[in-house]
Amino acid sequence: MVHTTVLMNLGVVEKKLNQAAKIVDKKPNEALEVLVFAQNNAIRISFREEHNALFEAQRALRLAERMVEEKNYNAARQDLNVARFSLETYTEVGGGGKDKDVEAMIKEVDQISNKIEQNGAIAKIRKSWHRITKKISDRIWLTHKPITAINQARK
Repeated sequence: MVHTTVLMNLGVVEKKLNQAAKIVDKKPNEALEVLVFAQNNAIRISFREEHNALFEAQRALRLAERMVEEKNYNAARQDLNVARFSLETYTEVGGGGKDKDVEAMIKEVDQISNKIEQNGAIAKIRKSWHRITKKISDRIWLTHKPITAINQARK
């Protein structure tokens, strides 16, 4: 996941926009310089990549699914091990705690790994992938609930 933050000094930006608007017809190059100044000095954009164990598990399951499709069962087992490790990491350090849903997913991954060559393995991997995707979605929703949803929950 990549987080993007934009910090803008609105006072400076508004002042420079007004200044550029006044001179754009007569001195377009100077107006451009004023806008570039505002862009370079009043706007800051930063990016931060977050490594999340749930995202790692999700990615590993997708790779395992592809490996089963290609009948590369050893690689699929390795990817399932990565998914299992990522889920364990989530419960230990990622704030998962004693999450029964994640514990069930770990057991699911183990069962799939033991029966990887049987029919239905791809569907089971995909089911686990969807469960993790829902968990990620729920977690993001809880973290970024709109204020209206928070106020409704308080009522």
